[in-house]
Amino acid sequence: MEEDFDFTNLLWVFSGRRGIHAWVCDDEARNMTNEMRSAVISYCNIGVGNENKRLVLEYPMHPRLRKSYAYLKDKFLEVIIRDHDLLRIEAHREKMLKFLPKVPNDELKSKVELAWSNSLQAGNEPGISEALWSIFK
Repeated sequence: MEEDFDFTNLLWVFSGRRGIHAWVCDDEARNMTNEMRSAVISYCNIGVGNENKRLVLEYPMHPRLRKSYAYLKDKFLEVIIRDHDLLRIEAHREKMLKFLPKVPNDELKSKVELAWSNSLQAGNEPGISEALWSIFK
């Protein structure tokens, strides 16, 4: 938003069901016409994905998506894996397994589950979520 549109007064909001939204509070943005706002939204919108419908990104990625991906990849590790300790909870681990690519006989899923089980038995406290995330990647 800063590089592409020179907006600097941003509030990022996660709504749960509907994903991440940017509230742009710059005067220039608030004075835009509806058509201008729609054009910015179209440029920024990458589609919808949730736990039931996966968002598939095309390669090569658009430059703005590459920048976003690089930034969010680090933030996911920092906030979701470390701070929220996502993979400590079994139900969350089960949901993560659904994001693995489908292969015959669920071989990949079985390998990850076995490695996770071994790591959990080893008792890598604290930092278990980060250890499990490394295995998942």
